Amino acid sequence: MAPTSEQGTAHVLPPDERLLKLLVCPVTGGPVHFDADFDNGSDSQGNPLPRGAIISPQARLAFRVEETIPIMLADEARPF
Repeated sequence: MAPTSEQGTAHVLPPDERLLKLLVCPVTGGPVHFDADFDNGSDSQGNPLPRGAIISPQARLAFRVEETIPIMLADEARPF
């Protein structure tokens, strides 16, 4: 289960810092960073998804993180 903030909003667990330093955007090859407060919206039933994603500022894409594992697939990224 994802941890929650004081407001009750769940957050994804961030990837390991060492891994994060090695990651690049699969679209641009540019740098990425973890944003713990990125709003991932809701699932198909309207339930809020946990906050947090790997962000590519150059591509303007957010990549989800599942159980500390970044899912760096361009076709599954969310534009922002």
